[in-house]
Amino acid sequence: LISEKIPGSPLVWLIAVIAARLIYFGYISLLLYQQDKRGFLTKAWGTLAFIKFKRYLLWIWTIDAAAIVISIIKFQSEFSLQLALPFMILGFVFVVVGFSSKLLAKKIVGERGYNYYDYFDNKEKPEEASNKKGIYKYFKNPMYGLGYLQVYGFAFLCLSIRGLIIAVFAQVLIYTFHFLVENPHLSRIYQKNT
Repeated sequence: LISEKIPGSPLVWLIAVIAARLIYFGYISLLLYQQDKRGFLTKAWGTLAFIKFKRYLLWIWTIDAAAIVISIIKFQSEFSLQLALPFMILGFVFVVVGFSSKLLAKKIVGERGYNYYDYFDNKEKPEEASNKKGIYKYFKNPMYGLGYLQVYGFAFLCLSIRGLIIAVFAQVLIYTFHFLVENPHLSRIYQKNT
């Protein structure tokens, strides 16, 4: 099994997932909230604020994704082998649908919208709210909804019950972030720009 080649116990990687997700949720939430209310990062870093923020964001996203993937691998093969093929097929479908929906959503909002650029320069309306097109015609938030299917799919591919629990935990925190941090900011921008 691949999981035996990865150092550390499953518990260590589960703790890594919780820590990475809480850092993502807590640190990025705090930075974006402070930027939104006070222009904190712009005051500290000037015109380089978005570039520096994006660098931190990409590191946190990478660590978060790696912790999730490795922890799911460490918990692989928990399903009955008689159910393996149907769950692996379902997992493959979920991975394809999840990645596709995330890519389609990112294509609509653009690189800047995907990386929270509107917190640094909100003169432009974020695309998904001002013009419902593409995947946004059918789903209000495809990045956090359908876009998380690949995490569930990966858990199914690894036959990991605890991986499904990790996927639920990750998605609950990203929706919490969305409702507490992104929604108030975007609502304010739409009101300003209409």
